[in-house]
Amino acid sequence: MTLAVRAAGPVEGLLAAARAELRQMDASVPLYQVRSLDQVLSRAVAEPRLRAELIGLFAILACLLASLGVYGVVSYLVAHRTHEIGVRLSLGASPRDVVRLVMGEGIRPVMAGLALGVAGAWGLGRALESLLFGVSVSDPLSYFVALSLLSAAALAATLGPARRALRIDPITALNPQP
Repeated sequence: MTLAVRAAGPVEGLLAAARAELRQMDASVPLYQVRSLDQVLSRAVAEPRLRAELIGLFAILACLLASLGVYGVVSYLVAHRTHEIGVRLSLGASPRDVVRLVMGEGIRPVMAGLALGVAGAWGLGRALESLLFGVSVSDPLSYFVALSLLSAAALAATLGPARRALRIDPITALNPQP
């Protein structure tokens, strides 16, 4: 049997009154597992909350790993294209052109991946629709936030190698390596 009591004031003093009232009705019925509605609700949503926090943690970790991957690939490209960048700089390429070249090399595949990801999320979202609360599968704000965060992470990952490309000395880059 479950007994629910509504109180207008604080619930601390209510327990003694509920015990006395229950004893008056039937002294053989024990009163146990007394909890407030906040405690009941907290226990009811504890597992879904833990799952959501774990998914969020793994999403942040995946974003960091993807950013490190983009950074590594773009750094590798800059290191192997040092001679080409040196030639471009010696022929009068502006720093803006070099940054645009390096960041474009890193951002183009990321944008293609984001486009494929949006298409996949849109297509497979129907399978996850029962797990969503308060948003629809086609919520434009969710897509915008996700795309903005991933784009910002990719831009930040390509910025370091682009700045390193600007520091390439054309004379050193054009000298033949032994």
